[in-house]
Amino acid sequence: MAEPCRPSLALVALLLAGGLQAADFFDYADVTAVEPLVEREWRTAPIADCPGGPTDPGGPAPRAAGVGVSSFVDALRGDLDLAACDGRRSQAERIVGYRVTYRYADTEYVHVLDSDPGPKLRIQVRVEADR
Repeated sequence: MAEPCRPSLALVALLLAGGLQAADFFDYADVTAVEPLVEREWRTAPIADCPGGPTDPGGPAPRAAGVGVSSFVDALRGDLDLAACDGRRSQAERIVGYRVTYRYADTEYVHVLDSDPGPKLRIQVRVEADR
């Protein structure tokens, strides 16, 4: 891995002498922890995917209004199949970011990033004169 970028001695001397208001440079910080941020959502199966639903080839034929015990039993069976399916819920998860903890110059920082940075994180450092 490349050596971390450090401000040159001339840059620091110029900054301290008041020749510059601020200076930016890039360096690398040690990543100490990465926590995936997970979003969970509940999904209900559409009725079309249910056993006995309108697109189930093995399901009952569409019910016609009829009279008699068999019509009543068929209607009841279809209603029970669909009622049982209404309760079929599943949980889907997806990672929406990463809470990254890193250490730089004896100070620990926490930021949310779009991706896992690995063991090192490239950071931008701003040096300002304290007046």
